[in-house]
Amino acid sequence: MYSTSLSVKDIAHRVRGSTANNWFTDHTAEDNNAEYVGPPSPRCGSPEGKRNAYLRGHRDNIQTILNDGPGTYLGHKRSYTDPSPIPRVKPEAVEIYESHQGRKLATMMTEYGMLPLSGRPVARIKPEAQDLSYDHKGGRMANLLNNYGNNPRSARPEPRIKAEAESSAELDKGKRMDTLIHSYATMGVSARVPRVKPEAECSADLDRGKRMDKLLHKYQKQEEFTPRPVPRVKREAEDSAELDKGKRMDGLIHKYNKLPQSARPVPRVKPEANDVAEAHKGKKTEKLLHEYGELGLSVRPAPRVKPEAESTAERGRGIVQHLFHKYHQLPTSPRPQSRTKGGEYIYPDRSQIEPVLRHFPRTGKNGSSLCSVSSKMLKRIVAVVVFGILAQRIFLLVRLLGFHTTLYNHRPGPCRVVPGIGEGSEDMQQLSDGLTIISGGMKRFDNPSAVAEANGNLYLFDFNVPDANVEKLKIKGDIFNKKTFNPHGLSLFEDPKSGEVYVFVVNHPPEGDQIEKFTFDRNSKTLTHLQSIKHDTFTVLNDIVALDGTRFYVTRYDYFRHPALRALSVLFGLKWGSVIYIDTKKNSFATVATGMLTPNGINASPDKKYIYVANIGDRNIVVFKRDESDNSLTEARTLDLYAMTDNIDVDPLSGDLWLGVQAVGHLSAAYLADHDHKIPDLKAPSRVLYVKMSKAAEPQEVRDVFVDDTMIFASSVATRYKDAMLVGSVYHNMVYCQLKSF
Repeated sequence: MYSTSLSVKDIAHRVRGSTANNWFTDHTAEDNNAEYVGPPSPRCGSPEGKRNAYLRGHRDNIQTILNDGPGTYLGHKRSYTDPSPIPRVKPEAVEIYESHQGRKLATMMTEYGMLPLSGRPVARIKPEAQDLSYDHKGGRMANLLNNYGNNPRSARPEPRIKAEAESSAELDKGKRMDTLIHSYATMGVSARVPRVKPEAECSADLDRGKRMDKLLHKYQKQEEFTPRPVPRVKREAEDSAELDKGKRMDGLIHKYNKLPQSARPVPRVKPEANDVAEAHKGKKTEKLLHEYGELGLSVRPAPRVKPEAESTAERGRGIVQHLFHKYHQLPTSPRPQSRTKGGEYIYPDRSQIEPVLRHFPRTGKNGSSLCSVSSKMLKRIVAVVVFGILAQRIFLLVRLLGFHTTLYNHRPGPCRVVPGIGEGSEDMQQLSDGLTIISGGMKRFDNPSAVAEANGNLYLFDFNVPDANVEKLKIKGDIFNKKTFNPHGLSLFEDPKSGEVYVFVVNHPPEGDQIEKFTFDRNSKTLTHLQSIKHDTFTVLNDIVALDGTRFYVTRYDYFRHPALRALSVLFGLKWGSVIYIDTKKNSFATVATGMLTPNGINASPDKKYIYVANIGDRNIVVFKRDESDNSLTEARTLDLYAMTDNIDVDPLSGDLWLGVQAVGHLSAAYLADHDHKIPDLKAPSRVLYVKMSKAAEPQEVRDVFVDDTMIFASSVATRYKDAMLVGSVYHNMVYCQLKSF
């Protein structure tokens, strides 16, 4: 075992080497009376330092120091005080260090309680826990558990529960629990642990069987407040509780009116219903039925019919009963006559029913005729219904015409007006090589003088040479009247086998709408008229889509041709528009779709399985699935775009839709009505929408491609070829745009 002083010498000698040895050797030769100078302070005392000193060859000196024992070193006299190193730890840690060497540890563990406080280690827990630490080692724990109540207060640990719970803890050990359960009422309040409200103590006693029976059967005779439980119902319900036990219920039912007001339960019906309740018990019901008119208003039940029906009810109780039960006693004239005789209806003579009519009053309470009252009421009902319908339609019309719409001009790239076609380009369609045929020069077909001199044209635009602008196509045909040609919608069909191009055009001549069929020659840029197709159902045609050279669909815009009647049909929302299927080879005409409000443009998907119809009145596009066996149409879905789509163009490669839209309805209507441009500042914005479609004709994406109110007014159609777009209008310019971004 090494003491602290020996360790210091060892450290000094190991660190300084021979110098430390010389210091100890020289010190023995000094005079005994010489002043003592202690060794230098140790610089280290780690085990690593000891090992280094040993390796340096100072084993003899270290062994000498260790053999001298504590308090001495070489050359040192016993009369001198053992020098101590400068402590680097607290003084109280010295004893702890020595204890860990084994001298005092066993004594401290076995006799911890007998050691003085100075010999105990620094407490790591609170002082009040020291006694508990001793108790847990077996000194006082058994006494604490078995005689907790007999221990003084100082020996008890800190309570972990409230002070008032100590008595409950003692009861749980079995000392007083039995007494507490069986003599709860006799115990003092201080001994009880109140877990419920004080007023519930009596209820607890009753639940044990002591006084419950008495409480139930003699509730009224109990003390007024103490033994009764807290009432769970209102006090006025106590009488009702007694009645339910059978004591006074019978008397209450049969002698309700004789009971005082305080004894009656709270009425659950209105006060005026009391008389009705009494009448239903048999006292006044008979009188009420037979003398209803003589009873006062307070006695009458609330009428369930209108007041004017009371007189009819009274007549029914008097005259009808008399008529049926005394039928044979009546003279022949007032008897009701059979309405049939041998299967033949017989109308009664007025002389036969006149005596019966005398019993019925012909005037109301104020002397007015019942017929006049009914007619006035009917007029009011009709007026209200008509007003409601008009209000609804006006609201829908305002929304349709876009009085709330705000638009901002934007273009997909550089745009310019195409010269040479300033009289309108209502519809257009392109071929596979980029050649596009355009219908232009349409006049209002409700204006006979304008239609008589329409002189419309078909134009050609080549997307491959856009700077060439447009070229008017030549039309050949012996029976074709070029002077009254008023073109509207058109459709192209390119025969993949023969390469023949068929052109179908909706025409509005003065004699009535018809379909013109042409063939197109690319080389000579000439149209050859083949036939004019007419039918009685062709009232107001709009657009057309060709399936092949002989079959096509056409939209009938409205049932009426007159503009005023068409306006009324739109105002009242009369969905009389339809789609007609025509097969010129079989000479068959069939209406395949109805119930649309002003259907306009029509087109087909590239595979001809779906037909798209622009329902401009409902601001949507209806998608029909085509039955290839009979060419019937079944509605598949509706694309609610909330835009007045005029014409639809289908991309032949992707099947996507390009829509020419009347951007603001009321401005477009005003502009189209002002065909002669009498209002120079009137502008109708143009708009183009792009709808990405799936192969199942489902919309995937909608983009707003073009909005403008400077270059083109009232756009009606748009078509795309590669990176360019052509936008047409009803009566205005045509615009060519490069598609840089959209």
